[in-house]
This record gives sequence, structure tokens and C-alpha cells, in this order.
Amino acid sequence: MTSWFASAGLDLNSALDTLTETVQNVSESVSEAIPTEHKEFLAKITLNTDEMISERANFREEANRKAQAKDRLNKILPWGTLNPEMEVRCKYCFLALLSVDNSK
Repeated sequence: MTSWFASAGLDLNSALDTLTETVQNVSESVSEAIPTEHKEFLAKITLNTDEMISERANFREEANRKAQAKDRLNKILPWGTLNPEMEVRCKYCFLALLSVDNSK
């Protein structure tokens, strides 16, 4: 016996597929309706030229690199640094850091 949610899920999936197909068809129709001499202008005012798309991809890659670097730096422990100002100076502080409960 199938549940109500399972049968509703099938109906939602078919509705989503139909909607996706309709959107693709309308997008193609609109794209074909725009004269070719205006397509370049439209791409420029909507910031969808090849140059702008490439620039956004570069920004996204740079943001990902920065996030990864920040994540790696967050994992450095105080005694794992080469910077003398950041290292733990005494054994008591070192042991206190190791005993901190991070589960909160």
C-alpha cells in the first residue's frame, strides 16, 4: 500500500517535469523572437556577455579559494604556527587549551 505522500510525490514530480519543459519551450520561443542585432545589446544590459560570465566565474573561484584558505587557517593550532607571537608560551596554557570542551 502506498502512502498519500508517495502518491503526492509522484504527482509533484510530473508537475515539475511539465513546468520545466514549458519554461524551456518559452525560453526558446523568446530567444527566437529577439532579432539577432538586438541579442548582443540584450546580453550587455543583462550582464550576460561572455566576458561578464567569465568574470563572475573568476569571482566565484576566488571566493572558493579564500574560503578554503580560511578553513585551513582555522584548523591551525597555536603550537602549529611559526609566528612566535602566536605560539603558546607555557606548558600550563598548552594543557589548558587541550582540555577545552568544544562540544558546546
